[in-house]
Amino acid sequence: MLKVFIISFCLLILAIALMAIRLIVKKDKFSSEHIGENKIMRQNKITCATSQDRAAQNNSKKKIEVREL
Repeated sequence: MLKVFIISFCLLILAIALMAIRLIVKKDKFSSEHIGENKIMRQNKITCATSQDRAAQNNSKKKIEVREL
């Protein structure tokens, strides 16, 4: 049982080390996964839910006046 644990642990460490080496050698930046920074999404005027919610709240605050209530 201990032998299996040690072998699996070593394989896990090896896999993590290889992924780290790949990231260091590749030297490319990660592409952003944020919807607002995606070129195609911006062309289709699609934004993230947080931005849409913030815009809707700002628009609703502008339309309602206290005097009308």
